[in-house]
Amino acid sequence: MKQGKPWFLFLASFYFLFFLTTCVTNPVTGEAELSLVSESQEIAMGKQYYEPTVQSFDGLYPDPSAQAYVDRLGQKLSEVSHRPGLDYEFKIVNTSMVNAFALPGGKICVTRGLLTHFDKESQLVAVLGHEIGHVTAKHAVRQMSRQMLLGTLFNVGAIALDTQQTPYKDAFLTLGAIGIQAGLARYSRDQETESDELGLNYMTKLNYDPQGAVDVFQVFQKLQEHEPSSIDLLFASHPQSKDREAHAKALIATEYVLASQKKDKIMNSDEFKKLSKKLKQEKPYYEAHDQGLKAASERLWNKAIGHFQTAVKSKPDEALFHTHLGFAYAKIKDFNQSDQHLKKAIQLYPQFFKPRYFLGVSNYDRQHYIDAIRYLTEADQILPGSPQLRLILGESFEGAGNVRQAVQYYKYVYQVDSKGRFGQIAAHHLVRLGVLKPAGQPPRR
Repeated sequence: MKQGKPWFLFLASFYFLFFLTTCVTNPVTGEAELSLVSESQEIAMGKQYYEPTVQSFDGLYPDPSAQAYVDRLGQKLSEVSHRPGLDYEFKIVNTSMVNAFALPGGKICVTRGLLTHFDKESQLVAVLGHEIGHVTAKHAVRQMSRQMLLGTLFNVGAIALDTQQTPYKDAFLTLGAIGIQAGLARYSRDQETESDELGLNYMTKLNYDPQGAVDVFQVFQKLQEHEPSSIDLLFASHPQSKDREAHAKALIATEYVLASQKKDKIMNSDEFKKLSKKLKQEKPYYEAHDQGLKAASERLWNKAIGHFQTAVKSKPDEALFHTHLGFAYAKIKDFNQSDQHLKKAIQLYPQFFKPRYFLGVSNYDRQHYIDAIRYLTEADQILPGSPQLRLILGESFEGAGNVRQAVQYYKYVYQVDSKGRFGQIAAHHLVRLGVLKPAGQPPRR
């Protein structure tokens, strides 16, 4: 009997042919590399995930002039980068967390919390340059390509193992999945170093003092010592070490020594000073808000309300403060106050997901189904597809007597979350309404 080729030879042949057809030139290194994600796909993914990401960080910081200023800085840096043709966008997100991040295609955000720790424009420019570096070097694209490739290779390996009827197929796939998730959870050390180098390159092209990059590392080191919880998220996405600070110093002492010695190098600007002063003045207001969040997490609603009220009195035009104050009032069943503050939040920030969602849930709890449908539908238009939201929306339609529309939402939730809690609740509703047969019974014909 003729024996077939070993499965690993088949796999190697597949990989070789696959690699030849999916190589592109990296814009930073000029070298060929594997890429299963085209530039148009990269841009589309960035746009797809941009709004959900911004909303997860409590939306945009409510200062149009500050937003415009940060975007102008970022655009100048992007023009001297290795990928100047992308549609870059730079925003401040409204959270006290210390972080900055880049989505594929050039959507870049810094947090309000990070900016409160800076006192020079060169520090902000260093951070923006670093994030642009992740985009220009296609770090996210590389990770996605690796994940797609590894997934493909493991599937091919499983097929080959099937042909040999091996008992180890499940173990092979399980280890593969674990390895993919563990290996691609964050940027590698080399990628962080590359972005640090690119950030220095871009900022010095615009005549900024490269010492700003070192200053940023020193800010992070102080925060790690004195406020470690404030930068947990930052270190999860941007691993930090004194080695990176030392590397930046070494580059400044060699490659960028002339840039660092220029008498006209830029360290600060009136625009940054104005923004920094405002952020520092507002910091106590946001600290009161954050204390309210802590009390709310402990279900100390009256204490949370006190903190949120302090924040609202200090800055009455902040939608975030009204949103969480309205949420806390709903928890103690003071719906008049709750509605007032949540509606005020919507008025101040029409594209904010949270207040519309909270109003929808609050009206659902009171069996005000028509109002619940209105606010939940509006929230779903801002961030489409949440299984939890659409389950409550389905129950609201059923409560209002529109069973046909309710079934459509239940079907959606069951399909996208069949193993999860919301999917199981949706399945229960579909069984109750006769759309699904109970488990163990043959499907309807």
